[in-house]
Amino acid sequence: IELLIKKALLASCFVHLLLHCLYPLCFHNKYKVIILINNELNYRTPLKYYLSGDNVYGGDIYLATDPVGSLAANASALFSKVLTIPSTTGAGTWYILFVADADGQVPEGNEANNVGSVAITVQAPQGCNSTTQYPSSTLTPTTNWKTQNSIYAGEFTVFSVTAGRVYYFSYCSADGATASYNSELTLRNRTTDAFLAYSDDACGDDAKIIWTATYTGSVKLVTTVSGCGTNTTSTKLRYKYAAAKEAEGISNIPEPEFQVYPNPATSRISVESASGFENVQQIVVYNATGKVVAKITIPEKAENIYTFELGNEPAGYYSVNIISKDAVKQFKIVLTK
Repeated sequence: IELLIKKALLASCFVHLLLHCLYPLCFHNKYKVIILINNELNYRTPLKYYLSGDNVYGGDIYLATDPVGSLAANASALFSKVLTIPSTTGAGTWYILFVADADGQVPEGNEANNVGSVAITVQAPQGCNSTTQYPSSTLTPTTNWKTQNSIYAGEFTVFSVTAGRVYYFSYCSADGATASYNSELTLRNRTTDAFLAYSDDACGDDAKIIWTATYTGSVKLVTTVSGCGTNTTSTKLRYKYAAAKEAEGISNIPEPEFQVYPNPATSRISVESASGFENVQQIVVYNATGKVVAKITIPEKAENIYTFELGNEPAGYYSVNIISKDAVKQFKIVLTK
């Protein structure tokens, strides 16, 4: 907002607005506004900015202040101001108020002409967003349902996607997912944060997104309580992809519970769970003599993929043991050099 503040020989202050809209009206747009403040006396008068719902000064949301220094008669000063509208501002028509002599420092014969305004339109944001990623790795959907447990509302999950494939992200119980609250999902481009898709009540009060990938790369899936809310309630997300959109009710061959890859490996191996590691206590890697060469203790809020670096170990056979309270699952791998 550009402000031209000019002193004249009249014993009053007033605001004169010449509005030039630089972009279509929306939440974050810029406006060029010239405000003329005339006064006869050598006063320092603050110019204040407010957000108003009714275009009437009083009880409004304060935004910012520009101090107006003393000006000689017919002198002028140019100001530049960037205003930030509160993120909690609801959608609809609002007004930016420009209040001259906001603290009443200039004696005036007319106090009724110190306020100018411009209308703005606040648009509702598309979906929700988050800056907290869980899990920390990028997940890779397959053609069978996979599971990510322990997601909290207010977190986002990253998935790799391939152009042309149809991706399913679900909190619907019919798909094997669970969410004990009114869930919603927002899908965004991981790189640009651009909005891609949104779902709220696809199945009862739970969300499900079916999206055909328009590019190859990664997406961020934001989980929230309906209304972009957050919590610390664990949820179970189900996800997969298909070559084309499937008819409802089609089931898939279950994904293996655990996978260890690559096999053979040259240095690094990954251990992935299709349904989460929440019931697993440890993952331990043994060499052929039974010596422990790597070990991870699984935290309560587990990842879906754990990686082990075996580059310093000699070539040979190794055993990856996934240890839970009730069982041990063992996978043999070959390390080559």
